[in-house]
Amino acid sequence: MGQNASQGYVDMDGVTLLKSASLKVAMTSGNADVMTVLGGFEGHTKGTAKYVVSITNPVPAEGFERNWFNITEDGKTHQLRFVILRPEEAGGGILYELSLEGDFRDPSIDIGVNKAVDNEVSFHGRKV
Repeated sequence: MGQNASQGYVDMDGVTLLKSASLKVAMTSGNADVMTVLGGFEGHTKGTAKYVVSITNPVPAEGFERNWFNITEDGKTHQLRFVILRPEEAGGGILYELSLEGDFRDPSIDIGVNKAVDNEVSFHGRKV
């Protein structure tokens, strides 16, 4: 049976976030349809790609690994590197990485029954 990648991490400004419970990256292409009155769908235009990385961290009893509320409120531009690791059984190392530059937005905290408190944020950026 083949191995599948199951681990990864993000670096924020060169510092690895160690406590991520969930990481998700999505790209919006910005492409748009080109429609004409006589021809209908004629093709598409190439748009400007935008990446959104969603990060979920459990909140340790000692406090936030990163306080996304403060970081978002600062409004600064950050460097983020999204990494997928190759399983050790398949040789280890980095399977995929994506370097981005942008800002953090929309932080939230999720508290529920029978689960750790989660601190969530999204990063919006462009490939560098």
